[in-house]
Amino acid sequence: MNGARIFLLVCALSGLGMIPLWAGEAKETKKEEVVRLISELDSKDEQTRTGAAVGLSNMALHVYLEGSPGRQELEEAIPALIKALDHKNPHVRRRVAETLGYLGSSAKSVVPALAKSVSDEDSCVADTAIDALGLFGPEAAAGVDAIAKALAKAIDAGKDDYMGIRSSAATALGRIGPKARKAIPELLKACCVKEYWQARYAAITALGHIGPGAKEAVPVIRKALSDQEKLVQIAAAKALWAIEGATAEVLPVLKKILEDENESLREAAVKAIGDMGSDAKETVPALSKALEDKDDDVRRLAVGALAGIGPEASSAIPAIRKAMSDSDPRVRLYAAHALAVVAGEKRDAVEAIAKLLEHKNSGVRCEAAFVLGGLGPPSTQAIPALKKALGDENEAVRVAASDALTKIWATSSLPLIVLGAIVIVVGLVAGLWFWKRRRGRSRTA
Repeated sequence: MNGARIFLLVCALSGLGMIPLWAGEAKETKKEEVVRLISELDSKDEQTRTGAAVGLSNMALHVYLEGSPGRQELEEAIPALIKALDHKNPHVRRRVAETLGYLGSSAKSVVPALAKSVSDEDSCVADTAIDALGLFGPEAAAGVDAIAKALAKAIDAGKDDYMGIRSSAATALGRIGPKARKAIPELLKACCVKEYWQARYAAITALGHIGPGAKEAVPVIRKALSDQEKLVQIAAAKALWAIEGATAEVLPVLKKILEDENESLREAAVKAIGDMGSDAKETVPALSKALEDKDDDVRRLAVGALAGIGPEASSAIPAIRKAMSDSDPRVRLYAAHALAVVAGEKRDAVEAIAKLLEHKNSGVRCEAAFVLGGLGPPSTQAIPALKKALGDENEAVRVAASDALTKIWATSSLPLIVLGAIVIVVGLVAGLWFWKRRRGRSRTA
C-alpha cells in the first residue's frame, strides 16, 4: 500500500513537471540548452522570455568568471544573439547585451552590433551595451564614437535617467585605453560634472588609462587634486602619474589621505602609492606608519607598496620585521616578501612564507605558494613544503604549488644548463684543436 502511494505521488509530481518520470531521461546538452533558450526569447509568454534571457546571461557570466562549459555553444549562437539585440522587449535586449559582453574579446565581431545598441531608446539597454563594450577592452575601439556620443548626450541631458551612463561610458572608455584618445573632449566635459562625483571619478580614471596621449587633460586633472571628493583626488593623482610620470604634486595628496579616518579611502590611497612602485620612495615613512593601521587591508597594501619600492625602502626594515608577527596572516606573508625584496633577507623570508602553506585558510596557502614561486631560486628550501602542497584539498592551492615548483626549478636549473653548455662548447673547441694539431703532425711525418 505504501509503495502504491509513493508511485502515485511520483506520477503526480511528474505530471506537474517537478520531477522527471523516467530516471533514464537524457540530460540536455549545453548546445541544446543554448538553442532552447534562444528560441524561448520569442515565446508569447513573458515569464518564459524573461527566464530565457536571464538563463543566457547567467550562463555567459559563469563562462566569464569561472571558465565554465558553454563558451563554444554561446559563440556559435552569436548571429542569433545579435539578432536578439533588436528584440521588441527591452528586458530581452538588455540581457542579450550582457550575454555578448561576458563573451569578451573572443566574440569581438559583435562590437558593431553592441555599438548600435548604445543608442537604444531604453536607457537601461544603452547602459548595459556600454558596459558590455567595456568588457572587450581595446578590442572595442570601433565602439569609441558611439560611447563618446552617449557620454556627451548624458551630460547635456542632465537627467537622473542618464546619470549611470555618465560613469559607465567613462569607465568603458578607460578600459579601451589609449585607443579611446579621440573621446578626450567628452571625458574632459565629464570631469566638470559637479552634481555627480562618480562621473568625475570615472572620467579622470579613464584619462589616466589613456596615458601619455592625454597630456591635454593635465590642467583639468591637476585641478581635481583639490576636488571635494577624496576618491576623485586619488583618481587625479593616479592619472597625473600615468600621463606625466610626475610624483612631486601627487604624493603629498596621497600621504594626507593616508591619515583619513575612512578606512576605504586609506586603502585606496595606499594602493595608488603601491601602483607607482619606486617612484613613490618619498612615502616610505608614511607607509611604515601605515603598518600600524587598524585595518588589515591597509597594512597588507602598505607592506606590498614597500616591497614595490625595493631596496630604497631600507629605512622601513624594522617596521617590516615587526609586521612579520602581525595578527593577519596575509600581512605576515607580504611582510616576509617585502623583507626579501627590501633587505635581501631571503632565507628568513622563505622560511616564514613556507609555514603559511599549512595555514587553515586556502586563500592564504594559495598566495604563499604564489609568492614563493615569484622569489625563484631562494625558495629551493621550500620545495618539500610545496611538494606537500601538491596534495592540498584545494585545487587552486595545488595549481599554485605546481606553478611555484616549475618556476623554482626552471630558474635554479638555468645556471647549470648554461654552465653545461659552456663546458660542452669548450670541450668541442679543445677537441677540434687537438685533432687539427695531430693531423698537422701526421702530415709532417
